[in-house]
Amino acid sequence: MVRTSETGSSGSRDAICFCTGTENCNGSDAAGRLTAIVSNSFSTRGRWTRVTRLRVSDAPAGASVAVTCAPKGKHCPKPRTYTTNAEGKVTMTGMFQRRLRYGARIEVTITSANTVGKVVRFHLRRGHSPKSSTLCLPPGAAKPQAC
Repeated sequence: MVRTSETGSSGSRDAICFCTGTENCNGSDAAGRLTAIVSNSFSTRGRWTRVTRLRVSDAPAGASVAVTCAPKGKHCPKPRTYTTNAEGKVTMTGMFQRRLRYGARIEVTITSANTVGKVVRFHLRRGHSPKSSTLCLPPGAAKPQAC
């Protein structure tokens, strides 16, 4: 809890604001954190990896899910944006028709209004399962940061 007070020119307190973790001192609600789940499954063989499942669940209805893959030379598909259904689910497996080479990076970004977004990155490795990392995307920010 944060307590702030304003003192007038006569030395008396004009206003007192008590802030909790769910609202700012200016009276507006603070952004909530997105708790969506990104489930995945990959099949790896030597230099190649196939995406067998990439799905988002437990997201708010109507949330935006952007999927990017880089670099293009690793058989990456074009970036796509999906919208979750009323149950907060969306499946992105269909965009990965081709197998991907090691070194490719898949990024899944989930955003919704007035929430801290979630970014999950998968780094494909030679002969190993992909390494994943999770980051947060504050409202209005262009780059994700550590949670």
